[in-house]
Amino acid sequence: MTSQKDTGSNSGYETPEDWALENAARMAELTARNGVDLTWAEAHRALLANNALVEAPAYAPTGDAGQYEEIPTVPGALIGWRDPTFVEAVACGRVHFEGKIYVPINPSTSKITVAIPWSLAGELTSRLAFILGCSAKGQLDGIDQVEVTTLLANLTFSVSRELHFSAEGEEEGDVPDAECPDYDPGDDWAGGESTERPRDMVEGRCYLLMRSCDVHRAAAVIAQAKSSLTAAAADVTENDASARTASGEATLDLEPQLPQFMSDPDLCDEFLWGLDHWISPAA
Repeated sequence: MTSQKDTGSNSGYETPEDWALENAARMAELTARNGVDLTWAEAHRALLANNALVEAPAYAPTGDAGQYEEIPTVPGALIGWRDPTFVEAVACGRVHFEGKIYVPINPSTSKITVAIPWSLAGELTSRLAFILGCSAKGQLDGIDQVEVTTLLANLTFSVSRELHFSAEGEEEGDVPDAECPDYDPGDDWAGGESTERPRDMVEGRCYLLMRSCDVHRAAAVIAQAKSSLTAAAADVTENDASARTASGEATLDLEPQLPQFMSDPDLCDEFLWGLDHWISPAA
């Protein structure tokens, strides 16, 4: 049987059971390198349970009270065991469930969604937006505006998606969300007689999920722009915004403290250091 680890494809598997048998040891290896030891049987059970979750039909409200309709599957989409990245996605979710950081095998190119604390995620998107605005005004050279726009769209979508799921959880009494990748139905998450799911935390911090490759590339863009931001921020603040608006020139009408914060190299270094703790193999 062809191994997913060797080919990056699941075409050699005929059933989810074959796939789980072949990849249980692989999953245990992935969790172990991130500080969570699983037996082969535990990994096998987690793979089958998570596959059952993602293959189950999903439903959305129709607008009529109490009425739902099935969400159609995207044609050609690789779901569950058919997705060559699913083993690592399940391993990542299990590591997060145990409250630990997960770093993918190839973090700078991996599309696995990793845990990023809310505070860092918010600052990450704010810094990208500031860089994009300065670049659009011609105050930063060497910035690929299309790339930064794409990164910003991907990362802000991650924030919006997490807010959507969080709001659903509050409305439904914070019950287990089967769509949440860090929920392992094989574990006794309730912790006894309580039916309330504990708040998801990694290293004691509330987090959301962002694609590893997007976070790495965004960090590189921020580091690249750091030395140029001081001059750009000075240019933004030295002119009166209303005067520029009156002249018909596009303006960046920013909060007064924002340019100073974004252009401070020490604060930028502190942010990048904090982010690196969550995305680097040394974590």
